[in-house]
Amino acid sequence: MATTVTYKGQTLATVENQTKTLQTAGTWCEDDFTLTDVSGGGSGEWTTDGIATNAEPNGALTLGSSVTTIAENAFRGKTAITSITGNAVTEIKANAFYECSGITSASFPNLVTMRSSVFENARAMTSFTAPNLDRAEGGSFRYWTSFTGNLYLPKLTYLGNCYGSAFQQARFPILTTFNGADNFRNCNKMEVCDLGFVNSIPYESSFIGTSSVFKALILRKT
Repeated sequence: MATTVTYKGQTLATVENQTKTLQTAGTWCEDDFTLTDVSGGGSGEWTTDGIATNAEPNGALTLGSSVTTIAENAFRGKTAITSITGNAVTEIKANAFYECSGITSASFPNLVTMRSSVFENARAMTSFTAPNLDRAEGGSFRYWTSFTGNLYLPKLTYLGNCYGSAFQQARFPILTTFNGADNFRNCNKMEVCDLGFVNSIPYESSFIGTSSVFKALILRKT
């Protein structure tokens, strides 16, 4: 599949991506990085691999309206990204933003599924919006050491561990499955934890290291 890549108004290269193909054409991010002439339509997952080595994503990124899936490891370790918005994204695969330590905010209004460790070590994260998120697998919110507010996910039903994050409140009012060891271990600023309709906490280590500021664990009856 041939893809013409332009960056800051200049054509950089026409590349052949033999192993992964692009799912979208049009504006890729706010920094004037555009993909055009995607011949054959393409298939598969969003990826940055093989596009242009001198066009690293940085700053505030906005994914195009046809990007519905972000591939595994797609932006892993891209510390220059400061925010990410994906209005059409419904699934983010494992490690997609792993160790993106510069991200301060993320917005995915239609996101349904986050696979493991998606935003692990996003240590600058202070704002996360995903009102339709249903499933967040282990490590997705791990080591958010700057996130001191309320992590509120009103439609979440499945949660893996959130080890080492700085939430003051973690509220998942319709949660049914709480999975994995060390779920909130060392979340030592957490005051309120709302686990919805979870009927058991599977590991004794789930709340090790939560401090004396912890005030309430909310569990609802079915």
